[in-house]
Amino acid sequence: SVPMKRTDNFWIGTIPEHWNVVQVRRVYSVILGKMLATKPAYSSDTYEEYVCAKDVHFDGVDLSDLKQMWFSTSEKQQYKIEANDLLIVEGGAGAGNAALVEEPLDRDIYVQNSIHIVRPKSNRATTKFLAYWMRSMVKRNYMTFVCSVATIPHYTKDKVMSTVMPLPPENEQKEIVRYLDNECEKINNLITKKHSQIATLQELKNSLISDVVTGKIDVRNVTVPEYEHVDDIVDDDSENNEETETDGEEA
Repeated sequence: SVPMKRTDNFWIGTIPEHWNVVQVRRVYSVILGKMLATKPAYSSDTYEEYVCAKDVHFDGVDLSDLKQMWFSTSEKQQYKIEANDLLIVEGGAGAGNAALVEEPLDRDIYVQNSIHIVRPKSNRATTKFLAYWMRSMVKRNYMTFVCSVATIPHYTKDKVMSTVMPLPPENEQKEIVRYLDNECEKINNLITKKHSQIATLQELKNSLISDVVTGKIDVRNVTVPEYEHVDDIVDDDSENNEETETDGEEA
């Protein structure tokens, strides 16, 4: 119901006229995590848990099996994960995968350099809106376009900051996020229900097979339908070929 405008950007297309188009760097700061450190650089360094590429997925951050390395005091301040941080995978098969840390963590956890921490510079932008935008871009193969995939794709800090995005007013960003949260929850619930039904049917099938082959179910009096012979379907060309071969043999 509002006037629209063309952006001439392949990934964005047409948007409401009052929206802006910006690079991520305009409204977000990006921090690339710490390089792997197997030894302490200072006596004050501590051995801490960190998040790497394997832990970040669109459905969340997996904190169940984290690795550890050494961090200095200043590095812990720089690379600590905070509530409302958006974590984006830098490289590998999951390049561009993003997960929002919506609540404060129950312990101090940091990021390794396979992860970017993205934070809004002001209230002009919300991290969850960017999280949905990143998911859209990845699912539309943006990483193949922007990263060199000849070896291992790398969604570098500069590439993250140079990514173009639509920027609605803050209240509209929040409205879009609320809508997507509600609709995605409905779909996720349906998926969960279907998976549960499939698992139940699988258990039923396995149980049936087990009970029959171990004799728990007596199938001796079960009526088995008589076998009905069905002639093979042969096309006309095949029949002609067979006749020709037969004639040749007889000749």
